[in-house]
Amino acid sequence: MKKTLLKTLAFLFSFSAFSQNTLPESSEKKILLLNNTLLKIRKLYTLAESINNTDIGSAKRIFHLSYHIAKENNHQEWIPKIEFNLGNVGANLNQPDSALYYYNRALYAFQKQNNLKWEAKTFGRICWVYNYLGNFDKALLYGFRALTIYQKLNDPIGIAKANSDLASVFFSQNKSEEAINYAQKAYDEQKQSNILRDLSTSAQILGDAWLLSGNSQKALTFLNESLNIRRLFNYDTDIALSLNSRANVYKKKRQYIAALADYKESLRIAQNSRIYWLTASITGSIGHIYNMMRKYREALPYLIENEKLLKKTFRSQQAVDNYKLLADTYGQLKKYDSAFYFQKKASFIGDSLLNAQKNFQFSSLKTQYESEQKETQIALQNKQLSEDRIKLWTLSSFLGLMIIGGLMLFRLIRTLRQRNKEKEYLIREIHHRVKNNLQVLSSLLHLQSKYIKDKAALEAIRESENRVEAMGLIHQKLYMGINPGTVDMNDYLKNLGISLLDSFGLLTTEQVTINYKLDPIYLDVDTAMIIGLIVNELLTNSLKYAFPEGRTGEIELSFCEENDKLCLQVKDNGIGSAKAPELNNGTAFGLNLVKILSKKLKGDSKIIETTEGYSTFLQFEKVMGNHAVY
Repeated sequence: MKKTLLKTLAFLFSFSAFSQNTLPESSEKKILLLNNTLLKIRKLYTLAESINNTDIGSAKRIFHLSYHIAKENNHQEWIPKIEFNLGNVGANLNQPDSALYYYNRALYAFQKQNNLKWEAKTFGRICWVYNYLGNFDKALLYGFRALTIYQKLNDPIGIAKANSDLASVFFSQNKSEEAINYAQKAYDEQKQSNILRDLSTSAQILGDAWLLSGNSQKALTFLNESLNIRRLFNYDTDIALSLNSRANVYKKKRQYIAALADYKESLRIAQNSRIYWLTASITGSIGHIYNMMRKYREALPYLIENEKLLKKTFRSQQAVDNYKLLADTYGQLKKYDSAFYFQKKASFIGDSLLNAQKNFQFSSLKTQYESEQKETQIALQNKQLSEDRIKLWTLSSFLGLMIIGGLMLFRLIRTLRQRNKEKEYLIREIHHRVKNNLQVLSSLLHLQSKYIKDKAALEAIRESENRVEAMGLIHQKLYMGINPGTVDMNDYLKNLGISLLDSFGLLTTEQVTINYKLDPIYLDVDTAMIIGLIVNELLTNSLKYAFPEGRTGEIELSFCEENDKLCLQVKDNGIGSAKAPELNNGTAFGLNLVKILSKKLKGDSKIIETTEGYSTFLQFEKVMGNHAVY
């Protein structure tokens, strides 16, 4: 017992960075001294839940502590519930990757336990994260999955919650009619069942959606109801959200004093709870109101703070809006250098989203800036006019030609840059849509596999699903990368390995590990796609056949450049092909596919077999299409 307690205290100390308070509070100390580990986990879990709305950092630390104890003592009934709450913490702290990691772990466990209710709850939270990330197709997919399960369970409260989540996604897409429709269904059921916490959420969505549709009075009615419920139960984080939404209504109605009061109270709560995305949104709104009130000096510090916060939250559209407000504020304060700088940043980030009016504002601001710089030159020219009229006319004619030529050149360069940016945006958008379509195809294959009983057919479907995932990952790297024309093979192959381990259920175990020896190589999309499929087949082959009956082992994946040639090798220390009856009796489709793809790269392949292990080595020339960049 003492040994376990010491490990627990050491683990608690390691998470001190998550909270300003580096030592456990008295309540935590009492819990940690309990002898019953199950009771200890339950009480820590309850404590973390109780402070989750007021101190997210401390809640995260305590959830991690209970998670550590649950895993150490193998309490499987508690592990996914804690993972679910760690996902909630990640979502509230603007850490979507962390949130998805824990939600997916929890989802896997709930599905394994056939716990449909918690599975539906997790689908709902994943829907929220993808909505936050702007991936509305995935958000709707998970939202409707949750709704389907709740309907299957005949759970009216769960159905209402799923409808509320779907309403939120439609609202994010500015589809006010659909948002009101789904939110109203949720609101009516929650009102009848007196589920106040969920009712406050649906009321807020209704308020936001009615404001989007232009009905400020209905919006205010629902938002006041939401705020009153949340104040009744002291839900700090939710109170901040309701205040922010109500302030938006006041701003729309030009009741700026009332809007500022709500925004500032909401900002105080968001800062105390360290909700960065909400803090960023509110600081930008306060700066906007001061700007509309023509109190530009009061607006400036809020807009500058908003810029810093938006860099942390990576919200491009909000950043563009804030840069434009900064440009306008600096312009009104006659600081044209700063105004021009922020207008250029807004144009660079959101060029493809700017309309004709925004382009006109940009041109006007630049002209104003250039005019100020030329005032001194004009004064000198006027003085010289009185001294030498002949030189003036000659110089004026020359300057006139230069200005005309410069303006024409400037317009031509700007047009070319605009077109290049539009093309790059379209290329990224194409890759994004291809990736989404491949994800839909992968999901369809996954759904189909649930109805297939034949083992060989099931394996073929799953292998096809992995191939589609490998191709989709390429397009994801292209639209998220710096250069939409090349793929970072180091990052891509590592992600592909992780995806395959997850597909075989080996990601969270230590049965099989993949070691990477990768050079920093960048390739075009066609070559990267072929190599990705080859690696997918070779890794799949090793994961399926090399380590049967729980045998542990390692796979080494190397991709490097040697003597102006690209070399790819996948080897394992498994049982070898001779001892793998399934491999000997199989169709060898995967290995035939590797040979076909290797020939397409004009490469040579070599298979190395030993009694303990299997290795495939490929080497091909760096021909046109295979561009290595270091």
